[in-house]
Amino acid sequence: LASASTCLLVSEVEGSSPDSVLWDTALEGTAVALDWDVNSAGIAIAVKCTAGRAHRVAFLQPGSKADSVLLPSGVGANDLSLCCKEDATWAAVGCKDGAVRLIDASRHPAKLV
Repeated sequence: LASASTCLLVSEVEGSSPDSVLWDTALEGTAVALDWDVNSAGIAIAVKCTAGRAHRVAFLQPGSKADSVLLPSGVGANDLSLCCKEDATWAAVGCKDGAVRLIDASRHPAKLV
């Protein structure tokens, strides 16, 4: 779904036409993976950035400014999965260097742990 996307457009659809646009956001890179945060109705997106910019995981929530966590220099993401509990949200990011990195997305700003 997210592969090779450079913009995120999310709409509520009733019938054959969109009722309202929830997000219309440029990603400043190319999406690699995304997952929904069922606690906050938000979205987490792993973004591959252009040369000279660090790859990152962006967290978008309705009515809030996007929060991003930068991945280590030279490391990109292959996949992303969220675990949403009542009081916590964790993102597991499968990275190109073989590591799985964990992000605490329960807090603002989100932090790589």
